[in-house]
Amino acid sequence: MPYNQKIAFRDGHLRIMQIADTQELPLMNPDTVKLIRLAVEKAKPDLVIFTGDQIYGPIPLYKGNTWEKVRKVLSALLAPLEENNIPLLVAFGNHDRECGISNAEQMKMYAESPMCAGGSYANDLSSGLFNLPVYGKNGNTAFNIYIFDSNGEAEAGAYKAIGQNQLDDYIAVRDALKEENGDYVPSLVFQHIPPWEVMNVIQRVPKGTKGAVEAFHAFKDQYYVLPASAIEKGEFMGESPAVPKTQSGQFDVLAEKGDIFGIFFGHDHINSFVLPYRGIDLGYTQGTGFNVYGPGRNRGVRVFDIPEDDPRAYTNFTLTFGELTADRVHNPLFELIQPIMPTSVMQVKKLIKPVAIVSAAALTAAGIAVAAICGKKR
Repeated sequence: MPYNQKIAFRDGHLRIMQIADTQELPLMNPDTVKLIRLAVEKAKPDLVIFTGDQIYGPIPLYKGNTWEKVRKVLSALLAPLEENNIPLLVAFGNHDRECGISNAEQMKMYAESPMCAGGSYANDLSSGLFNLPVYGKNGNTAFNIYIFDSNGEAEAGAYKAIGQNQLDDYIAVRDALKEENGDYVPSLVFQHIPPWEVMNVIQRVPKGTKGAVEAFHAFKDQYYVLPASAIEKGEFMGESPAVPKTQSGQFDVLAEKGDIFGIFFGHDHINSFVLPYRGIDLGYTQGTGFNVYGPGRNRGVRVFDIPEDDPRAYTNFTLTFGELTADRVHNPLFELIQPIMPTSVMQVKKLIKPVAIVSAAALTAAGIAVAAICGKKR
């Protein structure tokens, strides 16, 4: 049976851990589970939230006995939480369902865990919104957590925005909580794909600027860097935010009543920073998984400390593999080559295009040479 106890502040505090982009395969990399286990033992969170792409669905290794393979991977990822009696929540990303098993069916697998705090979530994924109230000392909802599922890919490798049905459900829950508690409840949002507005907190710079990342789709031919204030804190941005294809209006809806004070996400594995925008913190958490590209030994998790008396006065920090252990990684060869691997479909296309042009030019030159030789022989 899923975890059925109310989530509540303990001695006036709540500690949450976010795990992003484990993207594991049937042949799991043991460093992924090691990182989760070490982080759990170090931080001792009261709640863990997975923010999507727990599995890398499109990989052919999931073909055949898919249910058994997915269940085995999820069981391994959740083991450190179950061993330490830590309840968990789950958001879905763009890759989870690509294994051929729907999010709703996968949620039933999570609900088999005695620590799954989203048991009711398994019964209805019609909108892809879930909320978890956190109770205070007076029995009221002192803080709330919203989970938005991301909606996968649109055409040309772009990503779909949060749906209007999800926003309508959020408004209904937000207003119901206000009715029950006498005021809007301070809340954090967790999801997989970043909102469009993250592009407003990073700085556009000329092409060729040191450390700049190239953007795509709506921001094609633009280049960005982190503000100096973020870099000074050790935060990093190794790739352009892969925001949805269109601006859904999600941010404007979430900013309407002042209840939301942070939106946290993953999706882009080598980004890790938190920057404010219109009174809401927009936060990237780097990837946790070692079977996909990531920021080397800076793969990690994000930890949030929420005070009951004033949840908006929260603090957060990351714990990285390099900080938690001096052990060598399980697959050093992959770690050596993955920093030069493309991180998006658009980057692959950019790499292929010049290769194709060079190849075409070489073939044309060879054809001219052959024709010349043949002409001489005639």
